[in-house]
Amino acid sequence: MAKLNENFFNLKKNYLFIDIGKRVKAYTAAHPEAKLIRMGIGDVTQPLAPVVVDAMVKASKEMGVKETFRGYEDSGAGYDFLREAGIPIVDEHSYQSSSWWFHNLDHYDHTDRKGPKVYLGEYGSWDTQLINGLSEAAFMGRMELNGDVVHMASYAPLFAKNGHTSWNPDLIYFDNENVYRPYSYWVQQMYATTTADTAWPVSLDGPTTLRRDLPNTVSLKIDGGAHADFADFSLETADGTHIDLPDVSYQGNGPVSLPVPEGLAADSYTIRAKVTYYEGMWGVRIASGDVNGKNYNGTSLGRGFSVQVVREGTGYALAGTETSMDAVRPGTTWDVRIEIGNRGEQMRLYIDGALVADGHETPDEPRRTVTVSRDSTAGVTYLRVVNALPESVDVDLAQVLAALNVPDSAKAVVEATVLTGNDPYAGIRGEESPTCPTSHEVNLADGTYTAPAWSFTTLAVRG
Repeated sequence: MAKLNENFFNLKKNYLFIDIGKRVKAYTAAHPEAKLIRMGIGDVTQPLAPVVVDAMVKASKEMGVKETFRGYEDSGAGYDFLREAGIPIVDEHSYQSSSWWFHNLDHYDHTDRKGPKVYLGEYGSWDTQLINGLSEAAFMGRMELNGDVVHMASYAPLFAKNGHTSWNPDLIYFDNENVYRPYSYWVQQMYATTTADTAWPVSLDGPTTLRRDLPNTVSLKIDGGAHADFADFSLETADGTHIDLPDVSYQGNGPVSLPVPEGLAADSYTIRAKVTYYEGMWGVRIASGDVNGKNYNGTSLGRGFSVQVVREGTGYALAGTETSMDAVRPGTTWDVRIEIGNRGEQMRLYIDGALVADGHETPDEPRRTVTVSRDSTAGVTYLRVVNALPESVDVDLAQVLAALNVPDSAKAVVEATVLTGNDPYAGIRGEESPTCPTSHEVNLADGTYTAPAWSFTTLAVRG
């Protein structure tokens, strides 16, 4: 008999660190003779060793001086330092839009094989829709191929109770009665049950990419959590149309739409404003383009500067455009100029007349992938096929099967596990995915597998 621990229901909704601390303090005051063993996250029972304190002090001093500051991978300084120090492995965190994952499938192809190995300790695609799961499936296939440098990876966060979430996405949602598995859960399961020890690179012929027909709509809004004033606000299109916009005192209560004439359209345009920044850790964003649709642009101001493209509802910073800053002093003023070109595929950000971000979106987004791996112990070869496009496609696997010396008898009976759905944007946070993987046998005697639209397939070839 399975029994539920009913004490769970006695926990308060916000039974967090500060509340625990107050309870411990009150108890020790009332019971000074009691000897407590503290087992909470982050608790320590003994002072830090002097060698640890000295190392932390030394490191903090190094990070406070320009000459010894260690940056992120894009800057080069961080990884150069790690290589020189002989650090064996680094912990990377990456939360990105589905479009970013598809665009960066080759991310670990370029990792220095002589440098530290990688533990992708936190990652996920922003949201719980089918398209998010498919983008993760495609990227995980390339992580598997780069297993010589990507030694570990773990999706995070793992669990989230509905009504008490602070992050998107989460892998498993639950309440007091049920568990809810989004598409990302099924992708993780499909990989976890088909682990391999060897992988081979595969190239594809034929159409494999998506090119979006971006709208030429021009509208503006401000969002974010900071407090900033916008003055001398204007918009000018490439054909010379000039629109003066009202001043805005933004209180972090967005989004706030700007009164741009309805139906305004342009392939290229320029936004100008004098921005006075007051407070807010995460800054403000000027969104431009078809801001009420799924594909538009964004410019972040505040904690740092960056230019973003928003695709299918979630955004990512264009490569090389992120600039980190120290805390902004209240009352800091910037003359901001944002140049948008080619319906948002090109973006430039000028601050006080100086170019600080210049981003270009690659228009072709890889959406069809095939990866091959093998579990030598079990004698199983796995062919993983992602088709994140609206049409089914016949994938010719004959050369791959031949190169791996798969016998005809094994080709005739292949187990296919398929995750698919009719709507790539189906899937609601906190709810079970509308569809889940199904398994059936397929015959690959002729070397062809028909991948459904919007699908991730694992083909298990035994022998």
